[in-house]
Amino acid sequence: MRNLVNIFEKLFNENDEFARQVQDYTRALKTPQWKFLNDAMLMVRGQMAQDMFSKKYTNLSETEKDVVQKTYYNINQILDFLVNPQGWINRRTKFKQKIADQSKALSSKMGGTTW
Repeated sequence: MRNLVNIFEKLFNENDEFARQVQDYTRALKTPQWKFLNDAMLMVRGQMAQDMFSKKYTNLSETEKDVVQKTYYNINQILDFLVNPQGWINRRTKFKQKIADQSKALSSKMGGTTW
């Protein structure tokens, strides 16, 4: 199952209009009128967490647990983006930069061999 919101990071970095829309949306989320949406997304997250700690989940087969876990992970990624798109994009960019930096450092320690 692929991460459904990965495309937004690329769009944000390559499309000025999309970046502006993300910034506008981020500002709108901070207004009292958008509180319901934020609260609803938090309730969905809470329900997913509650489900994962339930006896029903515990009794699932390993395959079924894996499917539920992957599905909830993707839903959580979507909710992360919707709650704070600018923050989500920034975290993804920093994470990718750290990986690239570590890869370069490892490569230089190994005599320039790349992976």
